[in-house]
Amino acid sequence: MKRQLIFAVAMLLGCVYTGLAQPSVVPGGVRFTYNGPEANTVALVGDFNGWSRTANLMNKLPSGQFNITISLAPGTYQYAFLVDGKEIMVDADNPLTFESVDGDRINSIVTLTEDNAVSMVGYPTRRRLDDNYQKEGGTIFLNVVFKHHLPLYYSPKEDQITAPFVRMHATRDYFDMADMITRYPNIHVTAALSPTLLWQIEEIYVKRMEPFIKNKKRNRPRDWDIDANGFLARMKGKTDPWIDACLTPAEQLTEEMKAHLYKNEWNAFTMSPVRRQRFPELMDLYEKWLDAKGNPQYTVDELRLLKFFAIFAHFDTEFYERDVPLIQTGTRILRSLDLRDLVAFRSDGKYYLKRSITEEDCRRIVSSSWQVMASILPAFNKVKYNRRAKIGQVEFAATSYSDAVLPLIINSDIAKEADSNLKLPAKYSYPEDAVSQLEMSKAAFRKYLDMEPTGYVPPFGAISKEVIPVLNKTGFQWFTSGEKVLANSRPAGLKLDQAYKVTHDGGTVSGLFASSQLTQKIVWQYRNYYAENSADDFIRNILSYAPSNENESAFVTVVIDTDEHWMYYQRDIDGKGFLNGIFRKLNKMFDGNRAILTVTMGEYLDGNRSRGIPPHKADKFKDISSLAAGSRLDGNFNTWIGNTADNKAWEYLKTARSNLGSAVAPDTSMMYLEDLKASAPAMFHATPSQDWLQRFSGNELLELNPKPFEQHFLDLLSTSHQAAGKTSPTFAPFIDASAYDVAWAEPRPTTRVTFICKLADREAITAVFVTGNRKELANLEPNTVRMWDNAEYGDEESGDNYWTLVVDLEQGDLIYKYTNSGGQGTWDGAEAFPDVWRRVSIEGEKMTINDVFARFKPAIAPN
Repeated sequence: MKRQLIFAVAMLLGCVYTGLAQPSVVPGGVRFTYNGPEANTVALVGDFNGWSRTANLMNKLPSGQFNITISLAPGTYQYAFLVDGKEIMVDADNPLTFESVDGDRINSIVTLTEDNAVSMVGYPTRRRLDDNYQKEGGTIFLNVVFKHHLPLYYSPKEDQITAPFVRMHATRDYFDMADMITRYPNIHVTAALSPTLLWQIEEIYVKRMEPFIKNKKRNRPRDWDIDANGFLARMKGKTDPWIDACLTPAEQLTEEMKAHLYKNEWNAFTMSPVRRQRFPELMDLYEKWLDAKGNPQYTVDELRLLKFFAIFAHFDTEFYERDVPLIQTGTRILRSLDLRDLVAFRSDGKYYLKRSITEEDCRRIVSSSWQVMASILPAFNKVKYNRRAKIGQVEFAATSYSDAVLPLIINSDIAKEADSNLKLPAKYSYPEDAVSQLEMSKAAFRKYLDMEPTGYVPPFGAISKEVIPVLNKTGFQWFTSGEKVLANSRPAGLKLDQAYKVTHDGGTVSGLFASSQLTQKIVWQYRNYYAENSADDFIRNILSYAPSNENESAFVTVVIDTDEHWMYYQRDIDGKGFLNGIFRKLNKMFDGNRAILTVTMGEYLDGNRSRGIPPHKADKFKDISSLAAGSRLDGNFNTWIGNTADNKAWEYLKTARSNLGSAVAPDTSMMYLEDLKASAPAMFHATPSQDWLQRFSGNELLELNPKPFEQHFLDLLSTSHQAAGKTSPTFAPFIDASAYDVAWAEPRPTTRVTFICKLADREAITAVFVTGNRKELANLEPNTVRMWDNAEYGDEESGDNYWTLVVDLEQGDLIYKYTNSGGQGTWDGAEAFPDVWRRVSIEGEKMTINDVFARFKPAIAPN
């Protein structure tokens, strides 16, 4: 009877907690509510909309309450409220929160279950590996498109790359994509590349560094080195500032070099907080920087360590964990790269240095970065899909030259078609520049990959019917866009799971429309999932497109923007577990029930008999009679035009384009790539890159400070005039960085909390663990934060079955639970009431919480 009473109390408390929490399921979706009578505007921001300021504006009721109902797929989401455009607030009625790894932000969190119910259980627990999926219906042809794009961070004035991002991604992402795919021979994918990215890697890094790379013992990869003195004498200021600093002895670093390391906006700490936390020695330097408010007095040894990490922290983590074979081509004999003698990976998910860093290590790591970058194009060519021979695994598609938003280049007023309320600048209309962008892109592909791309992957699927004849004229056969564009096109009711024929003004190409919801999952939601959970969720989402008739098939496109988001994956380093997980599952499926078959678009069109892929003729695709203008980003162009800063940028572009006239006619040969800064077309057409305009909009709350990006934009405008032999007008700065600031919910005061959990009727096999909605308690991840019964760490007596943890926690509502000796990330060994959380309000200077395991009756005693 007593046990039944305890269980009843537990369920009652659990129900009260669930009842207080919001959001809630209502007809039409999930309703979110914010009480703010004094607020003028409130926007719902979160993982489901890319933390967009404008995607989900809430409705204000006469009572002063704001609400909105949105459609959500099952999953776990972080969210918050943006009040009057300046202040981020958590959901006061939902005590379930998630604290960022750096402790700078707290967001609310909600889960929508598969049976369409709101649940307050935090992120899903770790799934066990399972690659068995039933085939129900027809086959799904899956076209996965990885998009790699970066704007022109090369400064013509300085003749070097002045941002760290090209090298950061080059050593971490691009070679890894090609290398990973070779482990799964049944997997075929598409990779879209921007010419400005290819040019910077090959012309600035690979070619300029190569004469100085040396190897003392060719068969020992660890002995690769660089002639630092020779490089600095001839090439200082010709690659990027962090390479120069890394090759300069720490005691000789100039003030300018130190500024690049820890004073400027882009510095050695410029990376995601998740990535930064993976290197404890780097975090020590970062905390010293924070304590000194950005002006630390680093010792010579600390400066050496900092310049080392400015390069080292951005390698693909596989180089830290194994000997990775590289590519042998021409005169470059790059056996492999192995950094295991420098770092060790530990069970806490971090990489610890094995010894003190020397100047020789700094030179070696610069040489290692060159090895990786020099292997990128050979790796791409190794896996390149040949449509005629039907061999290879990766079909390479193109962006425009600078990944510009072609619909706006052709006619900026088209943005009104997607959002009639948008305030636009004076009309910008240069259709011939859209042709230039594509012709220059194709020239780069001929030079670097010896091929003519037939696929076009625009920025976030930005498209309009006016782009279709341009694509047709320049030899492109297909493009990608998003489901909202498809939903707004005609005829109505077009399905996402097939390719379409799109015709306008005499041009016809194929249109592929990707799920924006699935892309958002990959970019935002999965970053806090376990690898197997996200891989399983992805596969099940794809399987949901299977036609019920087994004799029919579906064609599904998924576009993954890959340049920034993997480094935010918290429980899955760089998203590697997710990518390997989906490739492993799909690779097995190819040899099994063939429920999902990966294909490239070229392969889908032509067929591939050796893989059992039938041809699908483009002229047989269903017609789209009227293609809507828009993008995957809420179906409009608001990310690139319509706000004050973007509109000013378009005014500058219009002024410059009018001045330059025929001087920026396209150079369709490959010659412009030999000396980019001398080419007026190359300089000007790099200016309307979507990357600059996206930064200026401030539409995403988590974007970097736009001010340094503005400088690149302005420099390109003036340099394009110089290259054309014309006098440049004055383009004044127009970004007010303070206008982009928002105030996130600040961390609350902390309380020293002592948890004591008694095991009354059982023993601990390994230990008792506690988890709760604080990062110190693993953000609801079970079997991660250990308690102690050893007369240490606050425990009073060893072996008495009273398990103790002392920890500083932010004040406010805490939900928590104990587990006993289970596997990390699983609820194995959890308390006897799995669907109910303990709840307590953390307050005061000190607090002791006494619990009995599996008995829901906490005693709370402030000290």
